[in-house]
Amino acid sequence: MASLPIPGDQYFRDFAFDMVDYSIERGGAVIASVRGLSNSEHGRAYIHVPLGTDICPGDALVAGNSRFIIRAVETDTYNGEPSLLKALS
Repeated sequence: MASLPIPGDQYFRDFAFDMVDYSIERGGAVIASVRGLSNSEHGRAYIHVPLGTDICPGDALVAGNSRFIIRAVETDTYNGEPSLLKALS
């Protein structure tokens, strides 16, 4: 869990030009789609998605030829309140 300097919705607005459309795959089937932002921290890749997105370890986020397998899901906060989900590889 990390503390964000701005609210999640503002973070997504500020970086809208970098957002990617992902399909969420679970058990080999697409269950939903979501827009997210990829990044890395301490050498570990992650994708931020909106709070409330139905993702869990073992799911895959797929965009074009890129496939990101989720190993863990954390909640990042703003002012102590949940703000974004962080899907970690």
